[in-house]
Amino acid sequence: MDIDEENNEINKENQSDTVNKNQNLNKNIESSQKDIVNESQLTQSPNSGLQSTSLNSDDVENEINEEEKPTPRLVMTKMVLINFKSYCGKIEIGPFHKSFSSIVGPNGSGKSNVIDALLFVFGYRAKKMRQGKLSELIHNSGGNNKFEFCSVEVYFHEIIEEKQSDKYEVVPNSELCIARTAYQNNSNKYYINNKVSSYTEVTSLLKKRGVDLEHKRFLILQGEVESIAQMKPKASNEHEDGLLEYLEDIIGTSTYKNQIQKAEADLESMGTERTERLNRLKIVEKEKEALESKKNEAESYIKSENELTRTKNILYQYNINSSSKEITKTAELIAESSAKLDEQKAKYNDIQKQVEELSSVIKESENEFNQINVQCEKKIKKRESLESEDIELQEKK
Repeated sequence: MDIDEENNEINKENQSDTVNKNQNLNKNIESSQKDIVNESQLTQSPNSGLQSTSLNSDDVENEINEEEKPTPRLVMTKMVLINFKSYCGKIEIGPFHKSFSSIVGPNGSGKSNVIDALLFVFGYRAKKMRQGKLSELIHNSGGNNKFEFCSVEVYFHEIIEEKQSDKYEVVPNSELCIARTAYQNNSNKYYINNKVSSYTEVTSLLKKRGVDLEHKRFLILQGEVESIAQMKPKASNEHEDGLLEYLEDIIGTSTYKNQIQKAEADLESMGTERTERLNRLKIVEKEKEALESKKNEAESYIKSENELTRTKNILYQYNINSSSKEITKTAELIAESSAKLDEQKAKYNDIQKQVEELSSVIKESENEFNQINVQCEKKIKKRESLESEDIELQEKK
């Protein structure tokens, strides 16, 4: 059995282990979700219902169309090396095939220098390129000409491939050029499309385009193939790397480790919380059963109170109706009495006028009587004087 077959068996075992772990994790999550739904159903009121969601057929078709739609892929088209290591002057390597993935050739053909050029552009240190410092990457053929710098340019563009075919279409305005220049004073500069940039900007830009410079698993050097083949199937602790961890790092699933651990911790805490809630629910159900008789007694009391209140309300309504009728009758009597009173007042006013008229007549009569009385007294006095005179005359006779 050769190394490739061993690696295939190891990969199958690791994949089966990861599939089993994911299945167990999904089962635990589903069971916890069911328990949570059951708890929410127990705690809901009888009139409440769980809302259900449904996918529209148009949404499903849109999702299927999005999955079938080909996505653009970033590929390397060519490299331009200027005074880099064994390459004197400006050397253009390319164009590369869209599926370019490795460099092969006899010893001394320059394979390592091409890979070193890629490592140089992607920000590796000089030691990774078998040199002590960046200035040693500048071409030096031992002559009088001493170059001041070396530079590497890598050109990319995005393509959309046709299924089951080598044909592809270049995405318009997707061309990209990443370059790095090293000088004799060991300084260096990065360029993006002939504009001065930085390693951070280059890293973030390539990461957006699908090239992950953080994990640096996109380049496998000649000496790394054997070390990969000799890796353990799985690391014994978190500080080591096994083949499983290496593959997870390549495909990007290692970024989900923290999320999976957090999900497992959340699942455990949710399970504990679920157990506590179920225990509380059992205790509450026992207390509920114990309070059932008191609840029935309280309900009968409330029903009696409601019946009494209803009866009192009927009595109050009857009294209010009777009082309203009495008030209406009394108001009618008051209106009749008021009318009679107004009539009597009118008669009284008429009598009062007659009394005043008679009083004035009486006063006039009294005045006339007084005048007549005065005249009468005068006549009497005159008669008495005449009688006295008459008596005197008779006596004289």
